[in-house]
Amino acid sequence: MAMKKKIAIIIALCVVLAAAAGVFAACGDDENTGAPRYEYFTFAYDESLGGLILDVSYYSLLPDGELTLPEESAYYTTVDSVDEETEREPKPVVAIADRAFEGNTRLTKLTVPACVRSIGERAFYECGALTSVAFGDGAEVAIGGEAFKYCASLKTVSGGRATEIGEEAFFGCTSLSEFATDASGAEMGDGAFGSCISLDKVPGAA
Repeated sequence: MAMKKKIAIIIALCVVLAAAAGVFAACGDDENTGAPRYEYFTFAYDESLGGLILDVSYYSLLPDGELTLPEESAYYTTVDSVDEETEREPKPVVAIADRAFEGNTRLTKLTVPACVRSIGERAFYECGALTSVAFGDGAEVAIGGEAFKYCASLKTVSGGRATEIGEEAFFGCTSLSEFATDASGAEMGDGAFGSCISLDKVPGAA
């Protein structure tokens, strides 16, 4: 009888472990395709852009500290759709939505892949802990108005080329001392680098 109880307990443990493994797989890579399904990002496909717009769904699930944005996703809706994200053919991430990370205090370092061509208005507004932004090699990105406004801890921006820097995009980034992203020829909005008191020279200026 004791042996039967031990066997029953072992079987029960195996069932629990198998169930836990299934939950873990559902929150991570897809079992069949290997495509990651993020719990904290949403993606909407915009045909006119030819790719996905990334937004943030749950700040509380974002990893603390450094964050590298994904280059693509196989789970997305279409623009203006309210359907649950479902698996489709993978598409590249080409834009960050307006206000996507606004007010987020978990983020300290950001890496943006070269496929991203647009950063929305106020996308990183008042991300007070953000210290560095790095664009991927070959990136050509339009930075929206107030995109990094009041990121008071931001010290360095590097990599890629800015095709546009919107109005007050970096206004109030008082710690910004190095802007190594190529801004030559970029369309520059009013006050794009206003109150950036640590910058020796305004990017793109003659």
